[in-house]
Amino acid sequence: RQRQMCIRDSYYRRAETNPDTKPSKRAIVAVACGLDMDLDTTNKLLQLAGHAFEDSDEDNALKFCITGFVGQPIDEANEFLSSYGYAPLGTQQRK
Repeated sequence: RQRQMCIRDSYYRRAETNPDTKPSKRAIVAVACGLDMDLDTTNKLLQLAGHAFEDSDEDNALKFCITGFVGQPIDEANEFLSSYGYAPLGTQQRK
């Protein structure tokens, strides 16, 4: 079953062609969820982009998306985030 990354193609191409592009924390978490990365790898990516998880309820929810939804569609993580009033991961593609 193919996993959907929920990152716009234009965002990916910009990051690929411009190595100075600094992805947002949420973009990194979306990619981490889409690729089933572990928390240590995600923390390393965040650090490389100048980010870190804070000790906040929202960041704890984002960390849970990485550890608690392994192998599941990102929609499951987004439903979890939405249930706590947080914005979904990734970008909302126009259909």
